[in-house]
Amino acid sequence: MTRQIWLLGAVALLAGCESLRPVRVEIPVAVPCVHERPQRPALATDQLPADATVHDKARALLAERHQLRGYVAELEAVIDACEVAR
Repeated sequence: MTRQIWLLGAVALLAGCESLRPVRVEIPVAVPCVHERPQRPALATDQLPADATVHDKARALLAERHQLRGYVAELEAVIDACEVAR
């Protein structure tokens, strides 16, 4: 009988711990936007010599496309961070 009471008490204690779950509360906090504008990259076509072949120009244009995609992604990240901060 005593063993059953101890077991019942232990089960009650464990059940009590289960009901106390932490609650996440999100409160928006206004912060100033202090992000610096990313520097514009040196584009590949700007560094081509005047007598570059068509193949070199095409390769530089493809590289420039990738450079601009990265630059746009950085700009969008700064803009998004500032919009969230409002």
